[in-house]
Amino acid sequence: MSQLERWLAFQNCRRDCERLGLLSFSEVMIRRAPPAEQVPLIFSRAFYQRWLDVITARSPELNTLSSAEYVPLAAKFTQLDRRLISINANRVKANARERRELVQTTSARTGEVGFLQRILKQKRPRASVRKILAEIPNLLFRLKPCLMMSPLSVSLFLDPDRIQFDIVIFDEASQIFPEYALGPLLRAGQAVIAGDSKQLPPTSFFKGMQDGDGEEDDEEAQASDAREYESILNAAAAVLSPDREFYLTWHYRSKHESLIDFSRRNFYESRLATFPSSRQATAVSFEYVADAVYYGGKGKPRNNPIEAERVATLVEDYVRKNPGRSVGVITMSEAQQDCIRAAIEQRTMLDSTLASLLNEDRPDGFFVKNIENVQGDERDAIFLSIGYGKWEDGRARMLFGPINRDGGGRRLNVAITRAREHVTVVSSLLPEEIRLADTASEGARLLQAYLSYARSASLAGVVSNTDTDDSLVEAVAQALEARGHLIQRQVGLSEYHIDLAVRDPENPDRFLLGIECDSENYTSGETVRAREWLRADVLKSLGWRLYRLWSADWIRDPAKALEALERAMTQTDAEEPVMPAAEEEEASPASEPESNEEEPPDVTSAAESGPLPGLSYFAAAQNLTLPGGTDTLYGEYQHNAIARAEFVDSLVRTEGPVAIPTVAVRLCRAAGLSRAGKQIQRIADASIALLSNAGRVKEKGGFLWLDGMEDPPARIPAPGEEPRAIEQIAPEELEKVVYAVLRNGIGMRLEELTAETARVLGYGTTGSAIRERIEAAIGSLEYDNQIHNFNGQLRTFETV
Repeated sequence: MSQLERWLAFQNCRRDCERLGLLSFSEVMIRRAPPAEQVPLIFSRAFYQRWLDVITARSPELNTLSSAEYVPLAAKFTQLDRRLISINANRVKANARERRELVQTTSARTGEVGFLQRILKQKRPRASVRKILAEIPNLLFRLKPCLMMSPLSVSLFLDPDRIQFDIVIFDEASQIFPEYALGPLLRAGQAVIAGDSKQLPPTSFFKGMQDGDGEEDDEEAQASDAREYESILNAAAAVLSPDREFYLTWHYRSKHESLIDFSRRNFYESRLATFPSSRQATAVSFEYVADAVYYGGKGKPRNNPIEAERVATLVEDYVRKNPGRSVGVITMSEAQQDCIRAAIEQRTMLDSTLASLLNEDRPDGFFVKNIENVQGDERDAIFLSIGYGKWEDGRARMLFGPINRDGGGRRLNVAITRAREHVTVVSSLLPEEIRLADTASEGARLLQAYLSYARSASLAGVVSNTDTDDSLVEAVAQALEARGHLIQRQVGLSEYHIDLAVRDPENPDRFLLGIECDSENYTSGETVRAREWLRADVLKSLGWRLYRLWSADWIRDPAKALEALERAMTQTDAEEPVMPAAEEEEASPASEPESNEEEPPDVTSAAESGPLPGLSYFAAAQNLTLPGGTDTLYGEYQHNAIARAEFVDSLVRTEGPVAIPTVAVRLCRAAGLSRAGKQIQRIADASIALLSNAGRVKEKGGFLWLDGMEDPPARIPAPGEEPRAIEQIAPEELEKVVYAVLRNGIGMRLEELTAETARVLGYGTTGSAIRERIEAAIGSLEYDNQIHNFNGQLRTFETV
C-alpha cells in the first residue's frame, strides 16, 4: 500500500512538472537519478543557464564578451582619456602664452602697453597699484587671465569702473563675510561660491578675548559673548534655488577611512563617498591623561600643562620615528596652544636635531594652532589636544570654549579632519565624564561622541561591512575560502567599497589584493572615467593592488578565473594585475630624500662619473673665429655680411639655443675686440635677421634656435669648466635639466630639487636669480603636466 501511495505522489508531481513546463527536466532527473539533495542545485543551475541564454539571445554581443577583449579596450580608453586631460591643460597654457607673447612683441609706446613699459622703467613707480591696474584693464587680463586675490584686495586694488571679471570664484566661502564678498561680486558677470557649510564660519572668538579689558575671566561668559557671522556661503544658499547647488562627494585626503568616517556620519549625512584603506587597523588613537589638571576659573591661565607635556612627548616620539612625515598640533583653546608651544620650544632649544625635525618654516612644516585658525591646513599626522579636564577641585565643568557655543560642532569637524594618515586624540577627560545633562551644547554632545569613537577605534579598530547580497561576489568569496584564503567582504565604510579583499596570512593588518567584480558596485560609477580608472587611481594611491574579475569569465570557466586570481595574489607590485595598459602602469612611491648627514657633494661642477641620463656636457665653440677680424666685422660689403652670418650660424649650430645678447659678445671676441657696444649689437642683429630670412635660425623667447630644432639639448658644464650664466640658458633647456635631475632623484622636495639642479649646473652658490629661474622651470613643468606635487613631494609622471 505504501508503494502505491508513493507511486501516486510521483505521478502527481510529474503532472505538476508538465503543467509548469518542466517535464523534460523531470524526465532527465528520472533517468540520471542524482542524490535528492542535489536536485535543487541542478535545477537552479539549469534555470539560470536558460535565463542567461535568453539574455544573450537579446544581446548577442554578450556571447563574445570576455576580459581578453574588454581589458585592452578599457586600457585604451584610459590612455586616451588621460591624454585628453593633458591636452586640455596644455591648450589652456598655450592660449595664455600666446596672449602674453602677443603683448611682449608689441613695440607700441602709447596706450596700455606704453604705459606699463614706462612704469616698469621707473625705479620706484610714482603711481599706486590701484592706479596702475586701472590704466591697463585690457592688458592686465592679456598678461594675467586669472587673478588670485583676497576679497579685500579686490576692493583695495581694482577699480570697479575699469576692471570687471567674467567670473569670480570664492574658495573657502564659509570663511568670507558677506560684506567682504560684495566687492568681487559687483565686478563679476557670474560667480561660483565654493565652501563647506559644516566647517568654520567667520568668527572673532579669540580676537574678542584678546581685545577685552581683562575683567572677564569666566569661560562660559566668554563663549556666549563670542560673535559668529553669516558667511557669503550661507547668504548664497538662502537665495539660490536647489538646482543651482552642487555637491562634491568624493573625499580622498584621508588615507584611512577612520579619519573621516565620524564626520561623514555626523556632519555629512553619510553622503560623502570615501575610499577604503589597504590597511585594516584604524588611523585614530586615543591617549588618556589621567593625572592632568585644567587650571580654569577667574584669574587662572585656563590651560592644562600636564596634557601639554604629554602632547610634546608624543610629538617628539613620532617625528623621531617618522622623520619624513609632516606633523601638526591642534588645540581647543588659545591658552592650550601657547602652553603646548612652550613645552615643545623648551625641548627644541636643548636638541638641535629635534628642532630641525619640527621646523615650522619649510613647506608642510610643523605647526601648533587652535581650532579657530587651522582651517585649510593638513598634515600627515595630527595631535588633537582637548585641554579641558578636571579642575583643581577634582570636578570637570562642562565648559569647552568655542565648542560650547552655536556652531561648535563645525569647529570640531575642522579639527578632526586635518590629518592625512593618523590622528592622535589627547584628552584629560573620558567620554563618560562629559555630562550632557549639564549642558545643552550640541558641540559638547559631538565632542563626547568623538571621544567615544576615538577610544573605541583605538582599542578595537574600525570594523567594515562583512555581508554582501551580491551572488557573484559571494560565490567568488566562498570559492576562495574553500581554497584556504582569508577573505574580507565589502571592505569600506561608505557606499563605495572593495567587493573582496584577500588578507595577508603573515601580516593580518595588510591586504594582498583587492578584488573588484563587475557587479552593482562597479556599475555605480556615474561616468566611464570614474568607473574605469579614476576610482582605481585613488585606491592605488591608498596602497591597494587591484584585480578586476569579470562575470563573463566566471560564468564560462570558474576554475580558470580562480587560477588567474591566485596568480595575481603572488605577483609583485611591479606586476600590476589590473588593466595592463603599457603606458599607464603605476610605479612604486617616490623614495624618501637621503640623509643630509652624508659628506656634501662638490657644488662647483657636475659629478666626474659623467652627466645624469638625459644630460650632456656643454661644448662651447672655442675655436670659432671671424675671418678678417675687424675688417669683416665692420665691413659693409656683401661678403662681409655673409661671413658674419656664417659665423653666427656656426655658433648656433654648436651652442644653440643661444641667448641673443651673447651673439654680439661672441662676434666681438672672434674679431679680437673686448667690448661689444651698440654698433656691434646692431651688426649682430643684422646677421640674425639675414639668417632668419633665409630660414636657417629662429628667435624664440630671447634665444636663437637652429631652424627645425624643437627639442633642445640639456647641457651642463664638464668637470672643471665654468658654468654658463643662468640668463644664457634657455627656459626649455633649463626645464629639461630640472626634469632629468628630478627623474634621477625619483622624488624631491621643492628646495631639494632647486639646490640639486643648481649644483648640477655648476653653481657654487644659489642666488636669488638662479633660484627664481629654476623655480620658474619647475612651475612650467608642473603646468605642462610633466611633473606633479604629491604630498609636498615633486615627482615625474614616469615614477607614478
